[in-house]
Amino acid sequence: MNRKRHPKPKKGFPKPYLLFLLFIFVLCSCGNSQESESSAEDPELNFPKTTWNMSSPEVMDAYSVTEDDVNGYYSAGRSISFAIPDLEIFGEQSASAHFSFINLSLGASQNMQDFDEASADGKEVLASVTVAYPAGTDMEHVVKEMNQLYGKQSLSEISVFSLYDPLGTNTLYEQQEKETDTQKVWGNDTVASRISPDQLSFFRENWPIYQSNMTEDDWETFSEKGRMVTILCSMDQKTPYIQFEAYNLAVYHELEKRNSSAG
Repeated sequence: MNRKRHPKPKKGFPKPYLLFLLFIFVLCSCGNSQESESSAEDPELNFPKTTWNMSSPEVMDAYSVTEDDVNGYYSAGRSISFAIPDLEIFGEQSASAHFSFINLSLGASQNMQDFDEASADGKEVLASVTVAYPAGTDMEHVVKEMNQLYGKQSLSEISVFSLYDPLGTNTLYEQQEKETDTQKVWGNDTVASRISPDQLSFFRENWPIYQSNMTEDDWETFSEKGRMVTILCSMDQKTPYIQFEAYNLAVYHELEKRNSSAG
């Protein structure tokens, strides 16, 4: 007598459940994509392929060049600088990118004018980059590429406190740069926003060592307006350029290190 066979239950998940899992996967993928785009934002406004704590050899390694490949290599006292020609920066070919490094290590005199190369040499960090573009470069394209990295730090105005006083007044020199049709500016945290209350007195007392013509009385103005890193992009068709300034960030890290060692 033949027994009637019942079909075996199929192993695996029911089709509706599989469709539900697929839906969840798609949602997660979209979320991860948005997270990746957000994580591409650079809060420290680092120049491409570099970070602001890099030494000159590290920057050269990042761009696969040596001293023989760069233009105008200069090393004296606290400063090192050089230019790398013909780099593609932010989607357009530049004429050159000029890198400047500063050594903020202080000796017993606590004076920036004194520098002992034997004990402090090799402690230079990247503090400034200027990119010069040929006349007629598509700077709209450059700005679009920059906004993919720094868009959240785009501002209508920044204050730049120069190390030099072009007016000869021997006072802290503030230069305001505003966003216009031919100029874009970016900036990250103000100096004041980075400093905790327990560090405040140390930073206020010692920052003037590194900032020309600054006194403790200038602290409120400087710390509230000055930013750790600023970027200025000139879209002038005759002389387009980008200026990255991270000197304040270098001073902040140096004072943070000194404050930690003192404590």
